[in-house]
Amino acid sequence: MDTQQLTDRYNTIPESLSGGVALFKKLSTKPGVRSVKLLSNFDKDLELSLHYGTDIYKGLVVEVSNEYKLTESDRAWFHPELTKCRQLYDGKKNLEDKVSAFNSSTGVYSTYSVDELGGQTTNYFTILDTSDLKASEAFLKQQIESHSTMKQVYSSYKLDRFNDVNLSQRSKINSDAKYSTEYVSLFKDASSYHFYNHAVREGENKLLLQSPLMGYALVNTSGITGSDNLTNEFMDINKLAPKHIQRIYKDCKWEGDSVVNTAVLKKGEMYDNKLASFRMVKGYFSSNNIQESMDLALLLKLTPKKENLPEGVQADSFTQRNVIPFEASEEMVGKLFKQHWKKLIASKYISGSKLILPRDLVEQTLI
Repeated sequence: MDTQQLTDRYNTIPESLSGGVALFKKLSTKPGVRSVKLLSNFDKDLELSLHYGTDIYKGLVVEVSNEYKLTESDRAWFHPELTKCRQLYDGKKNLEDKVSAFNSSTGVYSTYSVDELGGQTTNYFTILDTSDLKASEAFLKQQIESHSTMKQVYSSYKLDRFNDVNLSQRSKINSDAKYSTEYVSLFKDASSYHFYNHAVREGENKLLLQSPLMGYALVNTSGITGSDNLTNEFMDINKLAPKHIQRIYKDCKWEGDSVVNTAVLKKGEMYDNKLASFRMVKGYFSSNNIQESMDLALLLKLTPKKENLPEGVQADSFTQRNVIPFEASEEMVGKLFKQHWKKLIASKYISGSKLILPRDLVEQTLI
């Protein structure tokens, strides 16, 4: 297994990635798997892992033989966003209806050029970064349930039609793109099949995501490259300056009234060898509706306090009341009651340091 890019980025691979590295080291020894390459952006796909209830990773390339059969365990690397594509258009376009439910976006981005007299010219572009998640999800489900060989998977990918379009051709529908690259895709050579999972194929100039708020960079790099520089770290929205919170809710939009969005608040890194930067002017992002499954600490980090919300922002009723909804568990309820039971129990059931409870409740629960 090749982990060189991951080591180059971190020097020492972080403990948070060790479980994933071990998983794919084991996969690399499985019959029919010819190689596994972990890229610099290798990490768990937090949103889709929570959505599907199983660990799904991104940032790798897996090579398998013709007769390798897909099973449930392969969901870890055969990413459900097959056909995900990044396209760059001249000028400003409204492509909001193309954005899928998770980790996708479209928006207007700017770059500028300087002439020989020092004058600056701002240029505007539209970037669409999305997949047909419903079609690829149905495709993957069918292939896993059928235990298809990779040869059969590839044939279906090329020939079967979803909404009257071959899955492998979905990213080519908009033919006026100035730049286009698929980065979750399936390729074939003489004897193997290569699954690119958030990976851009060989070539010099690549349009890569720095972070949702920073935008994209045109990067000069050869070889296979991770499609982004994202991490599974998030900004603490309540520690941001008011002008930055204002930008999040003024320049970024998504469906629904939830003020929590992991697609927008994810951290990334700058690229050193960029040829051009595309700064986000206005963006429309997937809603990433995973709040109910999210870790409570992360939910608190991403939820703005009512007093920090910019004026005019429409928020859900919970945020308006400064309350946090989360899935109850015996452990969590026990911890809350241990520290705050007098606040959480209605006053009619408390007298000084004593609980005043109905007899049947005491008999059923406490004896």
